[in-house]
Amino acid sequence: MEPTNPRDNPLCWILPGFETSWRINLRMVLELLLNKGQTHPDWTATMIAFAENPTKIQFEAAGEDDFSAKDLVAEGLRLYPPTKRIYRAFEWEENGARHSDTFDADVEALGGAPFECPAKAVFGPRMIALVVGLLVDIVQMGNGWRVVDKDENGANDVFCEERLKNDRGSYEELFLVRAAGGV
Repeated sequence: MEPTNPRDNPLCWILPGFETSWRINLRMVLELLLNKGQTHPDWTATMIAFAENPTKIQFEAAGEDDFSAKDLVAEGLRLYPPTKRIYRAFEWEENGARHSDTFDADVEALGGAPFECPAKAVFGPRMIALVVGLLVDIVQMGNGWRVVDKDENGANDVFCEERLKNDRGSYEELFLVRAAGGV
C-alpha cells in the first residue's frame, strides 16, 4: 500500500464517514509538528511508530517518554474534542418532526448509552493515531509536504507553545501542500 496514493489507500474509503475526527487529527498534527511536539520529539516518534505498526500492542506501548499513542490520543481528545455537528447548507422539507406534539418530552436523545458510537472505544482512537502518525511522518520527513499559511509562508512560528485554538474556523488559513516534485 502506498499511503500517499488515494487510489491505493483504504483510508480514503473509510475516513469520510468519520469526518468529525478531522478536528482532532488537525490539532494533533499541529501540536506535534509546530507546537509542543517540537520540544517533545518522542511524542511524534510514538505516533509514527504506531502508524508503521498499527497493532493493539503498539498503540499501548509507551515511548521513551513513557507516553503511548493511546495516551497521546486521549489527551488530544480531552483538549480538542471532535465537533458534535457538521453543519451543511441543506434545506429540509417541513414534515412535522419539529412540532412538539410529534415526540413525547421524555424521548431520550441518541448518542448516549446504550446507543453510543461503536467506534468510540477502539476504532476511533486508533484511527486518529494512524492518521496523525501518517501525516506527521510525511510532513516531518520532508517528502515535499509542508504546512503553510494563506501566503504560502511556512507555519513553523505560528503557535509559540500555547494551547491551540478550539473554535471551528481557527486554522482555516493553514494548508497542507505538496511542493513540486514531492512524493
